[in-house]
Amino acid sequence: MTFNLTPIGFIETPFEEKYEAPRQPGLEGIHSKSVIRLTPGNRYEQALKDLDGFSHIWIIYWFDRVSGWKPLILPPRGSAVKRGVFATRSPHRPNPVGLSLVRIEEVNGLEIRIGDCDLLNGTPVLDIKPYLPYVESVPEATTGWIGSNLTNGEVLPVWEIEWSITAVKQRLFLERAGLSGFSKKVVQVLSSSPEPHPYKRIKTLENGLFQLAWKDWRLSFRTEGNKVQILEIYSGYQKNAEQPELHRQFRETLFQA
Repeated sequence: MTFNLTPIGFIETPFEEKYEAPRQPGLEGIHSKSVIRLTPGNRYEQALKDLDGFSHIWIIYWFDRVSGWKPLILPPRGSAVKRGVFATRSPHRPNPVGLSLVRIEEVNGLEIRIGDCDLLNGTPVLDIKPYLPYVESVPEATTGWIGSNLTNGEVLPVWEIEWSITAVKQRLFLERAGLSGFSKKVVQVLSSSPEPHPYKRIKTLENGLFQLAWKDWRLSFRTEGNKVQILEIYSGYQKNAEQPELHRQFRETLFQA
């Protein structure tokens, strides 16, 4: 048996890459505004009638940038233990359908403006449904293996980010050269958890150091307590790099503390 699905619209968000999207919107200190744009010519204006009386909605969507599925996956949080995909919210599912709860900011025409979303820009939206707290909130629910990653029922604290003088100079050089939002994206990835993880492109180096890969750039850092100390930025230039000239200028510039 097969099914044919047609998106009712698409969502516009600030997240272009998988590792940019927050795992738990709002709880990681990452706040954003997004908008669901429904396709015209389908009487969706009528379908949105009365929705503005609700504070939250469920978004049902399609993970369109996922290929294939995995029965066991490595979640981005917690210890490096593979979990059954049905015990996670991983996009690598037999049918890549996603479900997110978001806050409604405004309903206007074919647009629904929402806050604190974890979807990638351009994600196809399949359906929306109002959130009903009196039937969908279960305070006594248990959280299985995820419970071991919580402290008193709350998400582990966000890591504090520190930049060395050299890293600050390198960061400013890149952002002034047009690599907009570089530091914001780096902080977004590291502040939730700097632990080595393939999904976040973080790996262990020698001498207690770690490396974060972001696009064609690399950052070395170390951790101390709940602080992440970014030490240096360097080029990860490859032949298909987006801005080869910027990589060349970066390598030729002397950044000193």
